[in-house]
Amino acid sequence: MKIKQNKYDIRFSKLIRTRDVVCQRCLKGGRLECSHIFSRRHKAIRHDTRNAKALCFKCHRWWHEDPAEANNWLISTIGQVNADNLLRMAHSTHKNPQKAELELLYEEMEKEIDYLESIPEENREKLQFRNRYKGVI
Repeated sequence: MKIKQNKYDIRFSKLIRTRDVVCQRCLKGGRLECSHIFSRRHKAIRHDTRNAKALCFKCHRWWHEDPAEANNWLISTIGQVNADNLLRMAHSTHKNPQKAELELLYEEMEKEIDYLESIPEENREKLQFRNRYKGVI
């Protein structure tokens, strides 16, 4: 069952696509999609930028159709420790955020998008998915 997107999900998707610039698997540009590592039903990390990457349509389809290979790619990209930490965060108990919290998050995402859009794309490309995990989680 598909989870309904709200304005926060739409803004989060824009943030990830703006941040990543290219598909994080095949490194091609073009139309990108926001792909969650752990699905949006995991409220604790639904809007956590560490839980998402931009993928092209073909790679996003691959991500969902071949979970074993996708998991191997993820671990080779961000490392086992970071993958385990995301899993732990995904399965933590977390109440649904209140509207005020979501509005604050929305404003922060807007600021981050504005900042990222001020950086030339060729410089944003250097912030590849795998590099963001070095010592982050």
